[in-house]
Amino acid sequence: MDSPVKRSASVTTAAAVAIFGSLFFLLCCSVVFFGMLPGKLPGTTPELSPVLRNTMLATQGFMIALSLFGTATGIGLIYLRKWRASP
Repeated sequence: MDSPVKRSASVTTAAAVAIFGSLFFLLCCSVVFFGMLPGKLPGTTPELSPVLRNTMLATQGFMIALSLFGTATGIGLIYLRKWRASP
């Protein structure tokens, strides 16, 4: 059978950086997303128009999706297999 491929240290480091960076980005975007859901901003700032609020929520949702994709990419690097067929 095929022996498992040894990853280099740089691939493992890149995977760890991708996972931790994406999880931090997910945390930040989630805080902003759930902070904007009530619709009222604290203090004396005026209320956002519905179009602007929905646009900002959609943007944060897209950023959350990108951070999940980055996490999946990092996990994919951890489970790295041979990229080409052996001759």
